[in-house]
Amino acid sequence: MSSLVLTQLSTVTPEDIAWLWPQYVPRGKLTLLIGDPEAGKSYLSLDILSRASSGNPWPTGEPSSAGVAILLQAEDGLADTVRVRLGALGANLDLVWHIDAVKDPIGEHPFSLDRDLNALTATLVERTPSVLVVDPLTAYLGKTDYFNDPQVRSILAPLVRVAELHRVAVIGIMHLNKDQQKSVIYRTGGSIGFVAAARCVYLIASEGDRRLMLPVKFNIGPKPPGRSYQVTDKGIVWDTEPARVDPQELIGSPPETRLLERDKAVKWLRAFLADGAKAWEAIVEASKVEGISQATLYRARSEVGIVGTTADVYGARMTVWSL
Repeated sequence: MSSLVLTQLSTVTPEDIAWLWPQYVPRGKLTLLIGDPEAGKSYLSLDILSRASSGNPWPTGEPSSAGVAILLQAEDGLADTVRVRLGALGANLDLVWHIDAVKDPIGEHPFSLDRDLNALTATLVERTPSVLVVDPLTAYLGKTDYFNDPQVRSILAPLVRVAELHRVAVIGIMHLNKDQQKSVIYRTGGSIGFVAAARCVYLIASEGDRRLMLPVKFNIGPKPPGRSYQVTDKGIVWDTEPARVDPQELIGSPPETRLLERDKAVKWLRAFLADGAKAWEAIVEASKVEGISQATLYRARSEVGIVGTTADVYGARMTVWSL
């Protein structure tokens, strides 16, 4: 006869959220990076992994602690892409481990979450990593139908429990579906169970020469501001000011409409900044009068050649844009 396993809540000791990247990526939770192909999701995950292994500061300035990082990577070449990128990003390669396969008495087989979670758990116990990147998450579901909600939840729930027990930040990479009529939180490919299991979900989008990291779901506190960055031959260069963009505005309109909106914003920004730098808040308020959204402002930024800096404006530190 079966029985329930219960926990009396008065016996649970309250704990603060433990962070990998403070206020952005928690430890012991599942975080998803979602976006279209070539949006920069994998590169961003490697930047996070690099900072976690090297101890280099986070893009928002907080210090990091060097530790072990583990990678499951199914799409890019390990030698000619992943290794090269991690080197450019400054990773401590001695602390980065890639899971190639699982060995058992019969031989070796590709890793899958539906049958190899015990092997993963043993590795987490042995190497005590701070972060595990799974890229893409759907490549490691084994025979799970990732459009089947109960199946997805049943395979992710044990992974989340293991992550919480071992204080590991799990970062899963996923693509968007093609249904532009849906809100962004429902654009994650496959079942809604992926988004349900994750505590944090970020949209990664490409706009001109910049990439945007925008919070879509954040169930462990107030949403942090979005961030923007550029991918260069020397790695990732992060902008200092936040990216205040609504992710729904960014992907909710057809490409041809977005192009027209961007061209309008380009002309307006050039005229508005022609006589000098302006505070971001002033730019936003003035653009609203013209019917230009914040998402469109960021689309126009690269075309115009905007430089974003932090400056003292009337005694307060503010983000300013200038040509």
